[in-house]
Amino acid sequence: MFNNWLNYFCYCPFQTNVFLQTEDLLRVEPEEGLEKVEDSIKTCQKFMKTYHDKKKDIARLFKEGVPVVEWDFNNQLIFARLNCYLERLTVVQVANNIP
Repeated sequence: MFNNWLNYFCYCPFQTNVFLQTEDLLRVEPEEGLEKVEDSIKTCQKFMKTYHDKKKDIARLFKEGVPVVEWDFNNQLIFARLNCYLERLTVVQVANNIP
């Protein structure tokens, strides 16, 4: 179960990157491109929130009587690539909001 969650979160930027192709952004209207950027930001933020919610509530995932194994890995390592990707998306978002 843990490996599935970890894989899911580590590949989040790749999934949004498939949705958000640079070539496509240059072909559409600016508003439509910005909407895709904002959707990608929201998706990545939702992944991070879900991870933190599950980590906080991990005990509910274990059957009664089974010792709870807390997630003790470094969040910075898990989200390093995602955070970089979010920073780049935010730069695009801010640049498009400048009059």
